[in-house]
Amino acid sequence: MANRKTYLDTAGFYCLLVPDESGHQLAVSLMSDPRRVFYTTDWVIGETVNLLTVRRRPHLARQFLRQFDALAGVQIIYSSQLLFDQARALVLQYEDHNFPFTDCVSFAVMRSLKIQEALTSDRHFKVLGFEALLTTK
Repeated sequence: MANRKTYLDTAGFYCLLVPDESGHQLAVSLMSDPRRVFYTTDWVIGETVNLLTVRRRPHLARQFLRQFDALAGVQIIYSSQLLFDQARALVLQYEDHNFPFTDCVSFAVMRSLKIQEALTSDRHFKVLGFEALLTTK
């Protein structure tokens, strides 16, 4: 069976790292699916650390950074001038949606790699036609 490309967003990381989060069990299940290959960006990793810190879980932020390499099957896409320019173009193209810049970086990566699914509960992904795996249908 072919590998399923899945994008790992900040909300997905948060669900994985916080056991009392509503999507935790589903996120853990999806992450353990051997058919999935996960992609994320350095922007999402930074946003995840920031989110954990501001939600008063800095210990989880540090644990996440220490153990990140242990997350098998997660490929990190690092920022570049091209990616930055693509994200900026998306922010301006969809100005009526007020997408965060990190989301636009994610959308650019997903389009480039032809990824349709995201481990996220972020409704912004649905607006652009991606499947947000941690939301109800």
